[in-house]
Amino acid sequence: MSGPTPATVPSFRACRVAAHAVRSAQESRQAIATARPRGVAVLRSRAPLALLIRLAALEGRLVWRSPDAFAVLEAPTRGNLPEPSGPPGTGMLRFLNRHWDQMIFGSPALLALALAAVLAFFPAERTAALLAALFVMVWAGAVLTLVVLTGLIWVYRVLIAGRVKDLSEEVIGQLCALHWSIALLHADRPSEVAEILVEVSRCVTATVHGDSGGAGPGSPGDSRSDVVLCLEHGVTTMRARDAVQASEGVSRLPGHPVLIVSLGRDSLLREPPTSPTHPAAGIPLLLLSMATVVGFGAQQVAEFERARCAPTSCTGRPASYGDALYWLLNRLLGGDPEGLAAGSLQARSMGLLTSIMGLVIIGWVIASALQRAVARVVSSGPELARDYNLAVTRALSAQHAEHQPAAGSPPAAPPQAATSLVLAGGVIVMGVIGYVLGRAQRRSRRD
Repeated sequence: MSGPTPATVPSFRACRVAAHAVRSAQESRQAIATARPRGVAVLRSRAPLALLIRLAALEGRLVWRSPDAFAVLEAPTRGNLPEPSGPPGTGMLRFLNRHWDQMIFGSPALLALALAAVLAFFPAERTAALLAALFVMVWAGAVLTLVVLTGLIWVYRVLIAGRVKDLSEEVIGQLCALHWSIALLHADRPSEVAEILVEVSRCVTATVHGDSGGAGPGSPGDSRSDVVLCLEHGVTTMRARDAVQASEGVSRLPGHPVLIVSLGRDSLLREPPTSPTHPAAGIPLLLLSMATVVGFGAQQVAEFERARCAPTSCTGRPASYGDALYWLLNRLLGGDPEGLAAGSLQARSMGLLTSIMGLVIIGWVIASALQRAVARVVSSGPELARDYNLAVTRALSAQHAEHQPAAGSPPAAPPQAATSLVLAGGVIVMGVIGYVLGRAQRRSRRD
């Protein structure tokens, strides 16, 4: 991907003005949620709007007319597209954008742990070290609780309330992984939408077709596409959404808030190769957080117990680091080990927080397992792409038949037979899915 020219990169001040315009728009909440989806718990997984717009400009993914008329593009995550270049500082901004939620989650805990580790070397500051350690445990527990509640709410909406549409974000994500998409589009005047879409077409076409390297569009592993997905919720006003839908070469993805912008050569979607899954991206972060908290907490528990039982015997108390670590690991599973119990209030408090975190982890695992189970019985990205491509093919065939002379030869039979077979198979699949979901909903109501 070629780097942007200085004329296409607005200043950071202009990016802040553009971000303010988005926040003041009619559908700002939906647009911001589309451009900055949730990551860890309720934290946004992408950088603030001003930084996001600035990064898109540095990577050549920004169609810019003014702070009141622009579009932020997202490149497909699968394929052979090289990482975009940019001026100095682009790499750091890209890192912040990719790991924003993890940094917001981990930074307060790491800073508090570092502070507690320093204060622990000073006997007069042991109380402050304890407070810092307790803050880490409370912070991690609160974030993990939000993670579990979010997963359980999702399961409730899908299994009990029957809102299968809550899975649409995952299906759309599978399609966006193979196609360019418009994650954010802002236009105060709807008349500017058509001009923005023309610039989007030029930008994407120049990027994916400008440097072919001798490989054709249909070559294996080719990541180029002839459509752009416009996420309807990423358009900041209803008038602009209507203007996008009314533009030439734009069609709707049935049942989903996505508009398909054709780039002129072909309007078919590429089919994602995998079925929907809920990746457990938070597991490494979760395990690292738990290991850090338990490892540091064991040292604090041992010090509190030694201060409480000295100068008498500390038998049966987790006064050494090994015993304290063993005691906390047992508390993580919900109980005290035989022959070992804490006596100080500080150590018991840390043990109680550890037990709560253990319950949160169990709830998170259950919610994740239910999410994966539900995802297996709903329509996936490949099915959605096939249904859309079939509808487009049928429409093109009908238009072609209208322009054929009446005395011409009849169309070949195999495509019609294949179309009927695909339609019959689609009806059967949808019937089975509807039967499974109906039984699950009736069973949940009886329970």
